Amino acid sequence: MIKFTFVFILIYWYCINKNNEKQVSEYNYIIAILFFLMMGLRNEAIFGDTYGYVKNFWDLKDMSIQHIIWRWPKDSFFYIFTHYLHPIVFHNYTVWFLVIAALYMYPMYLIVKRYSLNPMFSWICFIFIGLMSFNMAGFRQTMAFGLVMTAFLKLMDGKKSYFFGGMAIAYFFHGTSLICLLYYPLSKLNFNRKMIVWYIVGLAVLMLA
Repeated sequence: MIKFTFVFILIYWYCINKNNEKQVSEYNYIIAILFFLMMGLRNEAIFGDTYGYVKNFWDLKDMSIQHIIWRWPKDSFFYIFTHYLHPIVFHNYTVWFLVIAALYMYPMYLIVKRYSLNPMFSWICFIFIGLMSFNMAGFRQTMAFGLVMTAFLKLMDGKKSYFFGGMAIAYFFHGTSLICLLYYPLSKLNFNRKMIVWYIVGLAVLMLA
């Protein structure tokens, strides 16, 4: 499936007029829909953690909040959220998958649409740096990262309160999202090519120290 998607992205990109903003926008939209459907309509056996999440999904249907907190003390927020989401998604794990896919793919689509100079390259990177696999493996991480991306978009729109609010909610889904608070000070920096080189050199020195 990944090979098919890779080939589709390449062929589709070379069949459109890159100078036509409408066609490029349609390209982004269709590729995002493709990934959304792949995430949402996949079988419960796809990726190692999916089956466990589906099993927990069925268990949650008849659990009390106290039982959820007792069973998952560290991840209570995610499972309580899923518990209340159960009737909204008609007790259907595929609809649940689609909700999570939308939470992740919509802000991803907006980021590529707004900021990518080469959407084809951006979507290919999405596959090969592991983000495509990542969003199908860990549900808590996927929801947290979707909220982080939404918060980032709000920050770029100058809405700081929405950014920090989104980051706070993302933290309850997965604590590692706090590292993305660095978006705020980084958004204040004036980046140019020279500065980017110096940041990369500085980061490399810190990693090798």
